[in-house]
Amino acid sequence: MFAVPFRCLLPIVLAAALGGCGATVTGLGPRVAAPSLSAAGFTAADGTVLPVQSWLPGGGGPAAALLLGLHGFNDYAGAFAPAAPFWAHHGIATVAYDQRGFGRSATRLLWPGTEALVEDAAAMVRLLAARHPGRPLFLMGESMGGAVALLTLARHPDLPVAGVVLLAPAVWGAEDVPFPGLLLLDIASFVMPWNRMTPPEGMRIRPTDNEDEIKAMRADPLMLKETRTDSVQGLMALMAAAAAAGVPRDRPVLLLYGLQDRIVPFEAVARLAARARAESPLFRERWYDRGYHLLLRDRRGPRVWRDILAFVRAPARFDGDAARF
Repeated sequence: MFAVPFRCLLPIVLAAALGGCGATVTGLGPRVAAPSLSAAGFTAADGTVLPVQSWLPGGGGPAAALLLGLHGFNDYAGAFAPAAPFWAHHGIATVAYDQRGFGRSATRLLWPGTEALVEDAAAMVRLLAARHPGRPLFLMGESMGGAVALLTLARHPDLPVAGVVLLAPAVWGAEDVPFPGLLLLDIASFVMPWNRMTPPEGMRIRPTDNEDEIKAMRADPLMLKETRTDSVQGLMALMAAAAAAGVPRDRPVLLLYGLQDRIVPFEAVARLAARARAESPLFRERWYDRGYHLLLRDRRGPRVWRDILAFVRAPARFDGDAARF
């Protein structure tokens, strides 16, 4: 931890004010039509089209349940490709879309804003529920997607969601960032929001222990390899809001976290879990001793796939002890 004298920050702040810079947030456009699903993808109320990927059970019959996947930061709908065929084999459909600013979306690299992410997720839930009446629908968020899932249900508690799966949810709070980290990020986002950041070679953190997946992600053109400063600022605000919202109390929630995760701090997830245990008898959790951040992609990922399958099949009967594997 270190401090920066105000006299050192003042010239930067003045330069920003005179330069008229500022963070770019694409946000929601004016409503032009009702949200819809088609072969082209998910069309939001403002006309934005977001690509969709689906993994459906074979045989053409109806799915026993549906998972709506919300991917993490710099990822896209393909994040669920390792696990979704397994769930489809067991009768569970998975649907995911590229969130604004990521994957194949038209505003790739630009931060969409919390409101846009939340409203898109809420619209997708309603569209899938209408298309599959009577089928339980589960909202599943990985990392940033977990934060979006928490805020979506906090702001739209009436959504027809049967349960929630949180994979290493991104719930950093201000207390998880050493001073003056947030202050410097705010200044940098105002002065040079377009600046693109990539971690130095020697400081890259392994998101998974699966080297094949790491190589595939590096080669995948849909994975973002760099991040704008203002996108990081927006992500921090999203995570803090999700941490404050907490888990919903009126429906089953399964939290999954790997103890080798060096991306979302253990302390942040532990606070969320402790609060959930105290507030909701429907809360369930799994802590994996050798799990990393991208649990679905880990070499031991199938155990996580099986836990999610068991939860979706029978949330009330799922063993909710904080077991470690």
